[in-house]
Order: sequence, then structure tokens, then C-alpha cells
Amino acid sequence: MRSRHTDWHNILNCVVLSDTTDTTPDNKLNRSSWKIPTYVQLAEENFNLSEDIDILLAANLFYEILRSGRHTRLRHSVHQETVLCWTLSGTTPVIATK
Repeated sequence: MRSRHTDWHNILNCVVLSDTTDTTPDNKLNRSSWKIPTYVQLAEENFNLSEDIDILLAANLFYEILRSGRHTRLRHSVHQETVLCWTLSGTTPVIATK
């Protein structure tokens, strides 16, 4: 596995499955009102579209990729820096369209 944005890389032991989970998110999320800071370089620009999951990370790898940058916004979202990119987490509006 290799980062598209940094020099980080690692050799992974993987289990290849024909189907890991359903597409996510279930519906297209309207992100037009989201204020994603310019410093946030996303690994997946279309994270708001319903698509197949590429990879599920094991907990040990998850903690290995974390960096110190972390920003909490409006009590409802967290931007976490990783060796791969910035990750976004938090609540989303219930209103969504497919």
C-alpha cells in the first residue's frame, strides 16, 4: 500500500473477498454547504458518492497511519491527519438523494 500524497508505504497481508460490504454511503451526500478547509487533501475526492469500498484497514494499521494533526469543527466533525491524507468524520444531514 502506498500513499498518493506522501512517501509512506507498507507491505500488507490481505484477505481478498468478493464482497466486503454494501456501497457507502447509502445515498449521495450533498456536500455543497460543507466547509472543508483548503489544507485538507482528500484521498477520495468523491467520498460523498455511493461507491464500493476499496479496502478495510485493520486496527493495527489504522493506528500506524495516524499523524498528530487533528481538528475538531463545530462539535460535529473531525479532520484527522494520516500518512495517506486527511480523513473526515462526523455527522451528515439526513437529507440525501441517490
